[in-house]
Amino acid sequence: MTRACSASPAIALRIAAFTAGPALLLLIPLIAMRFTGEVNWTAFDFAVAGGVFCGAGFAYAALTSLARNAYARAGIGAGVLALVLLFWAWAVN
Repeated sequence: MTRACSASPAIALRIAAFTAGPALLLLIPLIAMRFTGEVNWTAFDFAVAGGVFCGAGFAYAALTSLARNAYARAGIGAGVLALVLLFWAWAVN
């Protein structure tokens, strides 16, 4: 019997986590838009935020596959988070 996808279950789980995580984060402004007029996102805003979150997740996964220890992975995570926050601050202005 042949499998449709030859990727290991761990890789499939990682991909699911890096796509479901941003989707859950995007629920926050979507719900906030229901309760307050201060949050007014367009479809473009959601698309950009989703791209940034997914890109950060995939960048973290790609870079940590090269890391040898937990300290390196933590540093990579801090760097990716810093880049996301810098982009977010730039995009808001």
